[in-house]
Amino acid sequence: MFKVISNDIYLFAISVYVGVCLVLTPWLNVDSLVIPKVAILFCAAMYLLPLLLIDLKNFLNYRMFKILFILCSLMIIQMTLVVFTSPAPWEQQVFGKSGRGLGLITEVSILIMMLIASRYIEFNRIKILINGVMFSAFISSAYAILQKYGFDIFDWYTRTNGIIGTLGNPNFQSALAAIALVPASLYFRNNNINSKILSFLMFLTFTFTIYICQSTQGYLIVCFSLCVVVLIYFWYRNKFIFSGFLLSTLIFGIIAIACMLKIWPLAAVLYKISVKSRGEFFRSAISGANDNPIFGVGIDSFGDFSSYYRSATDASGVNEYTDNAHNYFLNYAVTGGYVLALLYLAISILTIICFFKFQKLVGKFDFKVASLASLWVGFQAQSIISPGTIPLLLLGSLLNGTIIGLSVWGISTRHNPPISRLNSINPFRYFLLFVGLLFIYPYFNVDRLQLHSLKTSDGALAIVSAKSYPESSLRYQRIGNALMESNLLPQSLEVGRSAVEFNPNSISAWGLILANNTATIEERRLAVTEILRIDPNNLDVLELEKLIK
Repeated sequence: MFKVISNDIYLFAISVYVGVCLVLTPWLNVDSLVIPKVAILFCAAMYLLPLLLIDLKNFLNYRMFKILFILCSLMIIQMTLVVFTSPAPWEQQVFGKSGRGLGLITEVSILIMMLIASRYIEFNRIKILINGVMFSAFISSAYAILQKYGFDIFDWYTRTNGIIGTLGNPNFQSALAAIALVPASLYFRNNNINSKILSFLMFLTFTFTIYICQSTQGYLIVCFSLCVVVLIYFWYRNKFIFSGFLLSTLIFGIIAIACMLKIWPLAAVLYKISVKSRGEFFRSAISGANDNPIFGVGIDSFGDFSSYYRSATDASGVNEYTDNAHNYFLNYAVTGGYVLALLYLAISILTIICFFKFQKLVGKFDFKVASLASLWVGFQAQSIISPGTIPLLLLGSLLNGTIIGLSVWGISTRHNPPISRLNSINPFRYFLLFVGLLFIYPYFNVDRLQLHSLKTSDGALAIVSAKSYPESSLRYQRIGNALMESNLLPQSLEVGRSAVEFNPNSISAWGLILANNTATIEERRLAVTEILRIDPNNLDVLELEKLIK
């Protein structure tokens, strides 16, 4: 089975997406919805990388591919420079922040998958991507529904409503269901009764999932995705209706944005406190990017600096901590500089150009092409108002690669190299897969040790796991707090000292020292000073500073 899938490179890429979307390992890891996803994605990318290298000359013979390859290469170079120049810990930048996993290896792997998708897509393979998205969304949504009614076999720790699916957050789960809903609805066109039943079942599942997740972005994504399908349809059927629908869409879109910004009578319907908090996140990210325009603050490290760049006004507002800008472009800008953000934007623009080129080549309304467009627009809608998560980032990269590849290959199905040529480099592919496994093992193992220490209440093992490579500020925080709650104050202080040595820009690290009564008065005063350096508008610490003095 594996040999069949691995020989069909595009099918293998989509299978990787399905695996990344659905995998979870709560019996092995604390960060069980991130670490296995990073591991599968990175190892798969290493396994596929030789295919790009062996076919690079042919790949670069096409202008769109050459542009895409240059943009991806520049992104990798920029992110590598960021790792070496930014103040954030390099381990955090390479492996990503705990709970996010959006480090260098994830970002590079996503770019490799984009290039693979563009090279190996064929017109008659579009349905593989669409089916993969619908299947993964259906399984994850079904799991989310079970969680809603208390049938989850795992005891997740979450600060949300508990409906996290396999993505770890109700907003992400709602977004995935919404992205898949329109393509699932288009399955109704099939005359096969089984397809109609399956389509209706998926439609109900996705709709109900969006409802129980209580996330407004799910409804907005459905609206955007549906609009693009309708626009494509009427472009070929009736230009007058197309113009009217486009005008109506723009008007209602402006009204919706006005409501979300609380400047319209219907604001009570769409305006939520989360919209205000996102405004604060955006402003902090813009401030951070303006102060670090070339290299940013560090890959996946906005959380260390978001409080520093938060204004005094926003500090007295919702004042919600964030480790992500909740907008892909702004997050790239603040973590990797405007150079990285502009490169990401350039890939999106290239994708739009390629879609119009391909749609013109098709020359009619095609359900598969329309579904592809709805998926891409749904992903873009999510990226404007939400943080990145590995499954959705991977989906976006596969969509970009697929659309760009289709604009080059058109309806051709004879451009891929023969299997014999692919098999000739299998030793190199297996070697890089082995290297990937060796590289990712410490990342997986240290988190496994942390879980084992929690289950066995082994404080010594917990301290060892906290200090083990690759270190993590969040792991230090969790273990330090657990030791403090167990009244193991000297051990907690030891963890706190190691935490600030690893990442002196982590508020939680200094907090472990500040809250520990066994710390010296000088250490606690230094902790206050450092916290105020990182978060100068922290009123609680300002008051505490007076008491310590």
